[in-house]
Amino acid sequence: MDIGPVRTHPHAEAVSTQFTPWPMVPGASGQLLAAGLISVAVVETSSFRTIHAWFDPATGITVPVRRGHADPQILIQPDGDQARVTITQIRFDQDDDLLADVWLPRDLPLPSPTGQPFLEATTLGIVDAVASALSADHAVLGDEVVAMSSDVAQLLPPNTEHPWPDLSVNSWHIALDGRTTRAVEASALFDADIEHVRARVLTVHRGGAREPDLLVCPLDGPARYWPLGTHPHLDAPRTGKDLPPDVTAIATAAAPQAPRA
Repeated sequence: MDIGPVRTHPHAEAVSTQFTPWPMVPGASGQLLAAGLISVAVVETSSFRTIHAWFDPATGITVPVRRGHADPQILIQPDGDQARVTITQIRFDQDDDLLADVWLPRDLPLPSPTGQPFLEATTLGIVDAVASALSADHAVLGDEVVAMSSDVAQLLPPNTEHPWPDLSVNSWHIALDGRTTRAVEASALFDADIEHVRARVLTVHRGGAREPDLLVCPLDGPARYWPLGTHPHLDAPRTGKDLPPDVTAIATAAAPQAPRA
């Protein structure tokens, strides 16, 4: 998959961005702002930062694919033929930093200076990726049919002379009852010696939900599912016939495959 636009920055070698729209069910495809994956990579001589976040226009909230404490919080508010993008860096020991508050697709401004050039470059990349989401086309899944899609998003630094870790992310998309359910692969569960994978872990996203559900697919046992409002440390999982149909379909597709190491 090709990377998106690459910008130069006074304090970064390159800022590369990509927006990958996800499949939608019929009727949802008319939205101006496409749902999908926002990917940003910022390359410096001694630093390399990536952000992968799923975005759903139903809420305007982005959900990190792999949550990191250093990742900015992104809020997107669609409004007619444009969208307001607010990006905030959460600080646990001091006031939060407002990195950007811009309207798109008007003239693309630079985010407000923060005195942190590497963070400014990251913010500019996020704004670029959201701008491309305003005109993105996405595939439409078959009506009332369970459909599977392996949507792999890759974002690699341009013209690099050194190998980088695998940054690809697997996702599955199910069309059922007029709704798209998306499952995004998270970090796998390993044994105590971190030598063998025990289970595949997925976050299950539904339009309009602010937080994802959790689905764990052991390699040698039944799938375990924790819906919104439950937690593996507190609640027993749903299994077998207690799984929703869309989750059952996702688990069937994901379980036979070995997770990424």
